[in-house]
Amino acid sequence: MTPMQLQRGLAHRSITKWAWTEHDQDRRHDGSLVPPHIHIALQCRDARTREQIAEWFGVPLELVQILGGRGGFASYLRYLTHEDPTQQALGKHRYPDTKVVANFAWRSEVDTHFARPLKLPTRSDEVKVRVLSGNLSIWEVRETDPLMYAKHFTTLKRLAEECRMAHVEAGTMTPHHQDMKLRVRTGVTLTESLNWIADRLGFEGDNNDRMLRASNVVTGKDRTVNAA
Repeated sequence: MTPMQLQRGLAHRSITKWAWTEHDQDRRHDGSLVPPHIHIALQCRDARTREQIAEWFGVPLELVQILGGRGGFASYLRYLTHEDPTQQALGKHRYPDTKVVANFAWRSEVDTHFARPLKLPTRSDEVKVRVLSGNLSIWEVRETDPLMYAKHFTTLKRLAEECRMAHVEAGTMTPHHQDMKLRVRTGVTLTESLNWIADRLGFEGDNNDRMLRASNVVTGKDRTVNAA
């Protein structure tokens, strides 16, 4: 790109911010220098196509990239100096800030964007994770935080079901995981229901055997007793 092409391209009124630099220390894998070339970061006031921008600067279409996503512009500004950790890990030359020419405070924009703290999980996020992992039932959420239960019931129910199904598929289903489903639908746990049935039918033995026999009666696997 010639200085005239650069000047003519940057003159377009649609461009609100621009920054460019020349890379003259880039090297190929064999260590040889790549011919000097220019990188430009642009921000326009309205959407523009690659074809339009390529025409502004008189360059091939394949050299134009539309940056998408939040932070895309700031990320490319960082590429101008190769300061990004990924670029540095590749052993690329770190260009000084003084090589960057811009019509705005580009360094301040980069530093502000990348200094933003990561979004911390909210309490509702933590509760959802605990429900999904099986460490908290949605019945317990209802008892301890009715407002959260009311606001996120649909999501909590889906997460609890995903947890239950994960245990079904893994073959690790326990009465606790079955409780998670029954608590939502009836407010009565499976353990309580099976104990009641076992008592009604007079089953003896340890609690697990009693609940297993009661479960078989409910599902129709055991037809040797009359539950009427």
